[in-house]
Amino acid sequence: MYQGSFLLIIASSVLQAVATTVPIVSCTVNQPQLFTNPSFEDGSWDGWTKTDSSSNAAIVDASSSGSPFSTAAEGQYYIKTINTALRGGDALFLSQTVNGLDTSTTYTITFSIAGVPNGGSTQLCQMYVFKDSQTNANLLVEDVIDMDASGLPWTQYSLGFTPTATSHLMLFVLECYDTEYYVGLDDLQFLEPATTVCSTSYSTAVPSPTTSSQAVTSQAVTSSQSVTASSSQSVGSSISSVLPSSSSIGSSALPTSSDLSSSAIPSSAVSTNISITTSPAVSPSTTPMPSITSGQVVVVTQTVYTTDMATVYECPA
Repeated sequence: MYQGSFLLIIASSVLQAVATTVPIVSCTVNQPQLFTNPSFEDGSWDGWTKTDSSSNAAIVDASSSGSPFSTAAEGQYYIKTINTALRGGDALFLSQTVNGLDTSTTYTITFSIAGVPNGGSTQLCQMYVFKDSQTNANLLVEDVIDMDASGLPWTQYSLGFTPTATSHLMLFVLECYDTEYYVGLDDLQFLEPATTVCSTSYSTAVPSPTTSSQAVTSQAVTSSQSVTASSSQSVGSSISSVLPSSSSIGSSALPTSSDLSSSAIPSSAVSTNISITTSPAVSPSTTPMPSITSGQVVVVTQTVYTTDMATVYECPA
């Protein structure tokens, strides 16, 4: 006989949300520029002292119809020159004083030049940079700039400068030889050493928790087997409870056939052997057991029946 009960277990698991913190590093390069109006973006000569000797220098908007260059080196404005003399007096002089310098620091000076033919096929320009005065002793650099019939796109030039005082007058001289070229000058800068500044922020991402549920059916199974013993089993059980077992009755206690004669023993006193028999053992129930899956709790109760056989000997009086 199969008895069973079903237990429904709801297994619920919550996947905990794990916060992830990610550092975000942002860096910026700082390089202060010390010239005033370095690229003439206000359309004026503010901050500069200009001396023009037949260079016809003018500040031009690159987007204007009179501009020979479609763009400036930086921003929208630049200086346009065109020579009217072959040599001597065909130069542009620009100067500006820089204060607050550190004599232990090397600064960077930059400028950009471009050229486009205006009837000529070659051009030779020279760019001089002086400190304090226009003398050979104070000459910092002389750049020779060659141009061919295709001209010259905006090109940046630079030099390093370590001051000898906390203040210097910086002088630029642009001198060109061919009168049939437009030459542009732009983006004059006096730069401090670059420094990199980084900052760190943190971004925390918290995903939403996820809950998953699973229904598991568990069976608590009780298997019992009911066996009905025959009447002989009941008699046998009663006799065996009051008689000693066959092992406790020695052979010496029983009379042998030589001690007994048929003439001395009345027929009624003839020993009687009582054999106690039992019905065949009952086979366990063949009711199919339910399938058990991993993780289930199964309780099985089984009753086992045993039988004893006792033999009783009656001796003559």
